[in-house]
Amino acid sequence: MMEVRTRRERYGAAASNGNLRQRDDRTTDADTIAAAGMAGVREPLGVAWWRAKYSNDRHAYRHTQSLLMLRVAHVARRRRWPESPKVLKLLAGKVMAWATFGVCPACMGRGRPTIDGAPVLADDLCPVCHGDGHVSIERAVDAKHVGRAKDIAQLLAEADHQVDAAMWARLGQRVSAIVKG
Repeated sequence: MMEVRTRRERYGAAASNGNLRQRDDRTTDADTIAAAGMAGVREPLGVAWWRAKYSNDRHAYRHTQSLLMLRVAHVARRRRWPESPKVLKLLAGKVMAWATFGVCPACMGRGRPTIDGAPVLADDLCPVCHGDGHVSIERAVDAKHVGRAKDIAQLLAEADHQVDAAMWARLGQRVSAIVKG
């Protein structure tokens, strides 16, 4: 049975692939990169975040942080958020780390803490994530900033959705062109 990858997974594989070639008879990694490039014209934050999250690109992570901070600053001015720019910058960084990595920082997603820093896992469940390996946003940020953190997480989710929808449309056009071809 053939494994079906999501557009996000295909993008991550394509972005780290050094052999991008287009073919007339099927969609390729080059088509995926081209679709992401077209989506990035309207939603640069979303494409930068995909590159950071799914291709593990450090430069894209820093770029995503700066684009997210610009978006947060714009929304904060428009909606008159009371937090200072410094607080919003720190909060945006925490939210981005939570959304990008999504694992408990105490156990690194293992569900069990290490014993005295050794590569041996403890028998007890992680006290932070309770063995789940993931941390809710309520645990990722200070309690007094949870509402604002959810607002910032929503900005990232909207950017993600915009890129996904744009890539779906572009890759769909490519598939229909191949079928008609």
